[in-house]
Amino acid sequence: MHRLYTGKIFTGILQLITFGGLVVWQLVDVIRILLGMYSDAQGRDITEW
Repeated sequence: MHRLYTGKIFTGILQLITFGGLVVWQLVDVIRILLGMYSDAQGRDITEW
């Protein structure tokens, strides 16, 4: 759901269909979010929770 929230509609739907890439894709995203390396669809870094 975090990808849909940040405007990454296509990959958000893919994650929903594949159950987060069998959890691997989801785990990578969680790590990137925690490290502050995740951005929205316009390329802006997400810096606040």
